[in-house]
Amino acid sequence: MVLRASTAGLHFASTEFPEGLWSQIWSNNPNERLNREIRRRTDSVGIFPNRDAIPEMVRSLVGDALERWAANSWHTFDKTEVNCSGQLFRRLIEARRSDSRFHPLEVKIENILLTPGMLNGTESVAGASRPDLRISVRSGAVLLEAKRLTDTASLSRAYVQDGMARFISSTYGANESWGMMVGYVQDPTTGGLQHRVNGYVNTHKLMGAGHELIQESTNANSEWLSSSHNRASGLTIRLDHMWVVLP
Repeated sequence: MVLRASTAGLHFASTEFPEGLWSQIWSNNPNERLNREIRRRTDSVGIFPNRDAIPEMVRSLVGDALERWAANSWHTFDKTEVNCSGQLFRRLIEARRSDSRFHPLEVKIENILLTPGMLNGTESVAGASRPDLRISVRSGAVLLEAKRLTDTASLSRAYVQDGMARFISSTYGANESWGMMVGYVQDPTTGGLQHRVNGYVNTHKLMGAGHELIQESTNANSEWLSSSHNRASGLTIRLDHMWVVLP
């Protein structure tokens, strides 16, 4: 998860946590270097004999995390993107720790330190320079990008231009064939939202017809969609879209 912030003070703030947790909550390594190291280690020890299994494992982890968040009445300091992302990060950590299926995955937050109050939703995630979330899940280098969503032009356009387009342009996950978008939907329902988002997909210079989001499944508080995109490099990337409706 990347929440860009000034690094001043963050290094020293990390010492407020037990030393054994430092490696779990702090990282400033370049993403691509991390991705190469992930491939080297997982390929050598055979953690994932079938790399195609990684997306389903991550989808299950995210689904479990959202169930935990729902069970806590979607508690967050407020509905701004950074605070929602702080809660999603917390639930991902809880889900991974409680289920051995997810132990090969490592969820890390990058470039900002969440205090206990931020993780508990009693303190705002202040200081982030941009409200984007990117979570690196190790042993597969899966990236998750999160955006606020409403059935309005500005946020729907930003979901496409500042979220999806970063995967398609290879700014995110340049060597990966799969990624995930998380949408914090702040309307009562997702009705009409897919159509509006697809309108911006159809007119984007890197996308167009054939790149639209397709609904996979839905329930009371969430909706899974998918999209497939050809990149200039010749590689195709599939994006899973997890839209969660916040009350």
